[in-house]
Amino acid sequence: MNPQIMNLSREEFDKLIFMVNPHEWEDHPHDPSHKFFLGICYKQLKDVVQKVINESENGAKSAVEVFNGLRHIRVKGEERPWFERHLILAENFDKTLMTRLCIRNRTDSGKEQDSGGDFYIQDGSHRALVYAVRVECGEEKYDDVEALYASSWDVAIGILAYHI
Repeated sequence: MNPQIMNLSREEFDKLIFMVNPHEWEDHPHDPSHKFFLGICYKQLKDVVQKVINESENGAKSAVEVFNGLRHIRVKGEERPWFERHLILAENFDKTLMTRLCIRNRTDSGKEQDSGGDFYIQDGSHRALVYAVRVECGEEKYDDVEALYASSWDVAIGILAYHI
């Protein structure tokens, strides 16, 4: 199937499956940050938004406050907070500049199947999460999100170092 452009409704957007966890996160399941990471991977975007807001230490009322309140979440061995890129996006967010997401069908086995979502975010999970938090915090009114849909991104394996 050739890739096609879709405009995601709010319901479709909320049900997108958020990122695959890197294997090294599973190596430290009792580390508080890694435990948090493992709890947001393979989840629907709407559930990730709630977990991120609840974990934020700021009683956040804006996306910037939410991601600033997550500075304690770090990958083991890294100095920079993992949500720092999300914070930068939130500080400079402009929906009119948001590029389309790349989505694919979920796999029919494992954690993607268990998520309940229909589509996996192949590329764009950072901007999708920032936008979703902004909508949840009332900073934005939801406007359809453009996505490039392909039933599979197998062609990207080895070329873009994607692992499906």
